[in-house]
Order: sequence, then structure tokens, then C-alpha cells
Amino acid sequence: MDPNEDQDNAARTVVMLSLRGIVEDQLPGEPVNEVLRGLLPEHDVEDEAVNQVAKQVRRIAKDLEKDTLLQQSIDVLRKVCKDSFMKIVEKVIVDGITWEKVIVLLYIAGKFIVKLIKEHLQQSLSDILTWTWDFFKRRVLSWIEQQGGWVSSLSSFSTPAVQYWAIFVCGFLCLGFVLWRADRSS
Repeated sequence: MDPNEDQDNAARTVVMLSLRGIVEDQLPGEPVNEVLRGLLPEHDVEDEAVNQVAKQVRRIAKDLEKDTLLQQSIDVLRKVCKDSFMKIVEKVIVDGITWEKVIVLLYIAGKFIVKLIKEHLQQSLSDILTWTWDFFKRRVLSWIEQQGGWVSSLSSFSTPAVQYWAIFVCGFLCLGFVLWRADRSS
């Protein structure tokens, strides 16, 4: 197998395992495994480093759940569609990428998946997973490689910085929503 293909597979596994963990944390007691079967990898994979990164992302994402401004920014979206998803994730990295923003991106994607599950729109789950992975391939993975890969993120993850960026992103999302509403009203 091509080394680049191995890197892509490992990166995809980290992204998808992280999303699974975020969704499971958001929907305790729900039959998440049944809904996500075949769409996301099972809990652990053979590569311990991949598992560790996914666990760290999941741990930090749990802290983002406490950020009420971030929750409100995501909850105001009436409909999950590619356009709204792309606008939000593009705003997260508008001024550059950091490890904290990578986690915020995964968290937002996880919240979109939860929203689809709650609205019984499971047929759209593969769409959000495709949008997320395409966005990561197009905009984020080269940055991750430049930083030394996912494993180097383990030493970089710090909860206070993630919370700071979540608040910063929420400000952008709220401002964007207010401007969008004002534009539609006029």
C-alpha cells in the first residue's frame, strides 16, 4: 500500500473515531451503534496511537459541551445542509488552523450528526461524514502533516485553549447568524 494512502487511512480513522465518540457522548443510552453501523469504525482500532488521539479529542470535546454560547450557535440552525455546514467550518479556520480549531471542527461535525439522529434523518448521516472528510482532506490534513501528524497533537491538546477558540468561533457564528437574519428580513 502507498504510504500516502496509509496516512490518509489513519487520518480518516482518527476523524471518524473522534466523531463516533462525540456522538456517543451526546446521546447516552441511545442505540448509536445501530445507527452508525457501517458508517463509522467501531470503538478501537489496532493502532494504539490512533486510539489515543481519538480519546483525547473526545475528552476535550466533552469540555466544549459546557460552552453554552457554542451550543446555542449550533442549535439555532434550523436545517442541516451542506451550505450551512461549510459556512460554519470555514469560519472556524478563517484566520488559520490550530489543534484547538481541529477539535472544534470535529465537535461541530459531531453535533450535526447528533442533530440528524435526533431528527430521524439517518439517511443524511453519510452526507455529513462525506462533507467532514472532504473538508479535512481539502483544508486540514496538509496542516496536520506539517505539524508532525496526529500523534504530535497529543502534547498540544490543552483544554483552556480549546475553550478559548470555541468562544471565539461562537462569536463569529452568532455574528454570522445575526447578519444572515438581518439580510433575510430586509
